[in-house]
Parts: sequence; structure tokens; C-alpha cells
Amino acid sequence: DAVEETDKISVVTSCADDTKLALYSVDGGGSNWPQTGDYQVDHYGVDATQLIAAFFAGDEEWDVPPVQIETDYVGPPRTYRIYVPQSYTPDEATPLVVMLHGAGGTGLHMSYMTGMSRLADENGFVVAYPDGIGLNWNFHSAPEPGTALDDTAFLTAMVDDLALDLNIDRQRVYAAGYSNGGHMAFRLACEATDTFAAIASAGAT
Repeated sequence: DAVEETDKISVVTSCADDTKLALYSVDGGGSNWPQTGDYQVDHYGVDATQLIAAFFAGDEEWDVPPVQIETDYVGPPRTYRIYVPQSYTPDEATPLVVMLHGAGGTGLHMSYMTGMSRLADENGFVVAYPDGIGLNWNFHSAPEPGTALDDTAFLTAMVDDLALDLNIDRQRVYAAGYSNGGHMAFRLACEATDTFAAIASAGAT
């Protein structure tokens, strides 16, 4: 296909019916669009809503620069998956279980391995499947600022963020982990008792 490069915009000119497709590259955006509100995790890049609205409104200054929003969570962009049971209603506080994968795993793998989403439907609780950086959790003692990943900070911030979107029962938030994730659960039991009511660990010897 014929492509015209103009600064940060690539225009494909060989589309059907002589139409054109413009692709705009956002510096610093990546896959981590910041959310509005009091969220802590993944406040990086640019505000997608602001950028798109300004573009279609014809604002000459729509090309906003990348920003990093100041939050209590200081760390790299993170990912996690959640499962909300069919019985969930925003009118009722619902328990949350955070499932921590083992070394070399992912949150998605943990969901397949444990079948916890099925149990969530049967028993009425929300499940979160976070991903460790490098397929691992930093379950060692709290690191010095800027020297290592603080996964306790990430996981507690994730729970806070989920509570902004869902009616989470903050008295019934639990963590469970396997192997490396089980060690991380032990760390949460020591460092995050204000967030997690109880933990369970398997295969973490």
C-alpha cells in the first residue's frame, strides 16, 4: 500500500474507493492511557479522551504532550485482569480475591489453572488476576525507593483502583498465591494488613 509519512502521521492512500486512512503516533502513549479520577495505576502517556475530543473539535492545540500524573503509586505500567460474577450488583458490597501466579506465569494462566472465575460465579465474589513484572513477584523485603519493584505498593493500589469502579467489600479482600505468588501473599500478610484480611499460599516452600 502507498503510505505518505508526515511528521507523526502516516496516511495510507491506496484504500478502496480512493479513501485515505490516517494513523497518528502518540509519543509516550503506548498502551497505558491514564484514567480520569483518583486511579493510581497506569497514569502514564496522554489522556486519550482529551486528545480525541480536541482533534474532532478542531482544536489547533489537540496534539497534547505526554504527561505523567502524580499518584501514590510510583512504578512502571502494570496489567491485570478481573472477573466479575454474574450475580454482582453495585448495590451490594462484594468480596475480592486477588490471585497471584507463580514464577514464569501470568494472571491469565492463573485464571485457567485455578478455575477461580467459576468459583466466583458460584459464591459471589470478584477475582483479580494481576501480572508480575518479568513473570515474577518481588516478594523480598520492601525495596529502597528506585532500586526494585515494590509489588506490595502495586497490589494495594490495584485494590484501591478496583474499588473506584466496583462496590468492593473492603473488609473482605483476600490474596492467594501459588509458588512465587504464594511468597508474595506472605509478604502482603506482613506489609498490607490494612488492605488484605487474609491470605492463602500453595506450593511456596
